[in-house]
Amino acid sequence: MRHLIQKKPLPPSLNAQIKIHKPNNPIRPVVSNRNAPSYKIAKFLVNKVHEHLNLKYQYNVKDFISMANDLTKLKIDENHGMITFDIMDLYVNILITETLAITKHLLSEHNHTNAHATRNRSPTELFFLPKQHLPT
Repeated sequence: MRHLIQKKPLPPSLNAQIKIHKPNNPIRPVVSNRNAPSYKIAKFLVNKVHEHLNLKYQYNVKDFISMANDLTKLKIDENHGMITFDIMDLYVNILITETLAITKHLLSEHNHTNAHATRNRSPTELFFLPKQHLPT
């Protein structure tokens, strides 16, 4: 587990990207957590979740390469149009309790279909800390 400890942790850094294509040039805040104390643990847990859950990227894209590949496969003719949406405050209202409940349900559901466990612990047990460690 030593590889999960950040050797020289730093607080997350906040950078600003100016949206020059928008009126009044608003700023897009960008937070880099790469050197944050929890970065390596978070990355480890994301990989473990993906190991145990086959999340379908049905309504979103996995990464920009996947999106580029999907876009090159589209057959577009003169009757098609394109629309884009600007999403504001995307993650502000994500409810932690509900998100954890959904994740726990999906992991439990996956347990019934896949007998994989680590050191006699189910994936559900591996991902959930005692309640006192969870944000409220």
